[in-house]
Amino acid sequence: GRWKEMAGYEIALSVAEKYKTKILLAHMGGVFPELVKQTVDSIKAQSIKNAYLVTSGMSSSRDSVMLEQCPPEIVAYAIHGVGADKILLGSDFPFGKQEDMIKSVFRSGVSPKDLEKILWRNATEILHLS
Repeated sequence: GRWKEMAGYEIALSVAEKYKTKILLAHMGGVFPELVKQTVDSIKAQSIKNAYLVTSGMSSSRDSVMLEQCPPEIVAYAIHGVGADKILLGSDFPFGKQEDMIKSVFRSGVSPKDLEKILWRNATEILHLS
């Protein structure tokens, strides 16, 4: 979503808190960097352990008319806020350029071990593929 009411991260987090089920938040909680920060801060403040941020739709491409840019600093903010264990690389295909999101993850300063988690390991664990 483009604004807090549309993003719905608060509703998703309340479901995660109440039902203890894994919740995957597309667009890292909201397309705009400020919404991502609010989502990260809420997860951290409420100590929600079963909420995951998915990078889907967080394109940094100038070609993407519908999506806000996702600077590497936002990815780093999320990693420091909720941990690399709670972030998954996602696709919002056909919107945006996925290669740009991958570049943002790489440029966030993430360690090689955490990079592995974000790019594939977290998804395989959630999907019980490992």
